[in-house]
Amino acid sequence: MDGNSRLGRWTHRIHVIMRTHSLRALVAGSVMALLPAVVAAHATVDVGIALRAPDAVAAGSPFIVTTLVTDYAHDPALGTLVLFKFPPSLQQPKKFKNAVWNCDSVGGVFQCASESTPPGVSSIDLNLVAPATPAAIDIQASQESLANFDPYAPNDTASVSVHVYSAAACSPQSAVIAFPGDRTVLTGGHVVMSWSPVAGAIGYRLFTAVEGAASKILGDTTNTSFAADVPLGSTEWWVDALFDLCPATSSSHAHFVSNGAALQWSVADLAGQAGVSGDHDGPGAQATFENPSSLGIDTYGNILVTDSQASTIRTIGPDGAVSTFAGQAGKTGSVDGTQSFSKMNHPEAIAVAPGGFGYFADSANDTIRQYFPTGDGIQTFIPAVATVAGSAGASESKDGQGSAARFDEPAGIAVTPDFTVYVSDTGANRIRKISSTGAVTSLTESSTAGFSDGNAAEARFNQPTGIAVDQSGNIFIADTENHVIRRLAADGSVITIAGSPGVAGFSDGRGGAALFNRPTALALDASGNLYVADTGNDAIRQVAPSGLVTTMIGTGAGGHENGAGRAAMLNVPTGLAVDAVGRLIIADGGNHVVRVATLAAQPPPPIDNTPKPRRRAAQH
Repeated sequence: MDGNSRLGRWTHRIHVIMRTHSLRALVAGSVMALLPAVVAAHATVDVGIALRAPDAVAAGSPFIVTTLVTDYAHDPALGTLVLFKFPPSLQQPKKFKNAVWNCDSVGGVFQCASESTPPGVSSIDLNLVAPATPAAIDIQASQESLANFDPYAPNDTASVSVHVYSAAACSPQSAVIAFPGDRTVLTGGHVVMSWSPVAGAIGYRLFTAVEGAASKILGDTTNTSFAADVPLGSTEWWVDALFDLCPATSSSHAHFVSNGAALQWSVADLAGQAGVSGDHDGPGAQATFENPSSLGIDTYGNILVTDSQASTIRTIGPDGAVSTFAGQAGKTGSVDGTQSFSKMNHPEAIAVAPGGFGYFADSANDTIRQYFPTGDGIQTFIPAVATVAGSAGASESKDGQGSAARFDEPAGIAVTPDFTVYVSDTGANRIRKISSTGAVTSLTESSTAGFSDGNAAEARFNQPTGIAVDQSGNIFIADTENHVIRRLAADGSVITIAGSPGVAGFSDGRGGAALFNRPTALALDASGNLYVADTGNDAIRQVAPSGLVTTMIGTGAGGHENGAGRAAMLNVPTGLAVDAVGRLIIADGGNHVVRVATLAAQPPPPIDNTPKPRRRAAQH
């Protein structure tokens, strides 16, 4: 890059910085009105990027590369610059502007600048044209924070590969499924899937979707058959034929029913000492908990735990070390402030946004509070706690702004990427919402304990606790004293998806045929399966999108036993989370430990030693 190009690029950056400095005062002022001074404005803002593109594109055809820019902080990121690197064969896109991003080529480098990137995800769609010659092209992106301190570098870069093929040379056939075909019923869970060969294919990739869950890759092979063990329930499957120079082709889909066993989980202790109550920090096996009641996981692998009886928030780092994040063990109260100076009163539930910003239901204080992992990044650089809604000691259920709102022993909480908070106001038998501006509203109206489905105005709950929100905005609720799992849809309708109202029990089945006993915590995995801490049964259950309920961990009797999921024993589990690699993290309150469950096939499928295809298949 020559001197003039550098000058142009840096002049552009200086222009952005000058404008963002003026915006910072405005943003800080608006946030100051909502939060205590200790967390009023943030100079520390983590921004991460990811690229999404089609796996294969015909030569000379247009395609779109989407950049997902995520502001993981509670505040806007001021002065964000995304720089792109394209191969020489790919023409740079034209300049454009959307609500957040201003994109242009500066000094020969295509870049997008944002004066204020909102919390959550914003996208940049680049309209590109594939080169005329087939090739594999790589697109790279990196982000720079010009007016904030970005503490986490690993998510500042991203890349994606696109395979450019000749449409004239690619007219390959698709595989034809041979077995199992539609409506096949397997007496067990073991199956050998088979299909027709496809001329020119370098290999095949199998996909399955169980009981309405999102599809997963079952495996790759160069054969035309694949042996596997599939879990209990209805499975949709298909096979992609993979090619070196052409896009993958998909077979038709088939559905079969497996009468095999549920997938096997392996349970182990992660932190704490079984049967030992305490508040000692240190390496996982040496630390102690009084009553771990709820937990959440951030982007960086930190597990935050509400140690309810101790009135503290604890953290388990990626290295397994336990430390006290906020609160003073054994000292109750309601004090905002930094780390060990803060006080809380038996917090029962916690939800962690990806950037580490979390919300917890400070149940005995009747408030919703927030913690900031690095303070404000200006005056305070250590964790800080602030009350965002409700008033300590004022037990009621009333909508309003911030401290004017009232809660009644809230014991369930969830937070979305844009920092909208959902609360199970347990004592009031209502579901509440806190907007990113601190306004509290009630999503369900009745505060009278009972049971009824219908619209939000008519629906009734009985001591709801655990709550989880999916990507479509559906809210799942553990209606604890009704012994059922409910769903509150975006249109305000409430239905029961699993369990029988008012009937406590322990049985698997579909929808109302299944029985629970005082379910509490909920957690969703990446495929859309809902996991339930079935507290009264000392078990972890799975509710598939279809409504099929399966016991994954626990015998139905309380105890402490590690090992195979259905044989492992828990004691009053009340907290549940799914981490980035799909493990279940469990707050096993009665045992005073945090447990971890890792998924393994049951039994493991035969080893396939055939060479694996070189290319990725298209995503489904």
